Amino acid sequence: MDPEKLRKAQQASRDAYLR
Repeated sequence: MDPEKLRKAQQASRDAYLR
């Protein structure tokens, strides 16, 4: 598991939720 990939996925999910 890549922490960087997870972090990017979490950020994208938060951006989508905020949008």
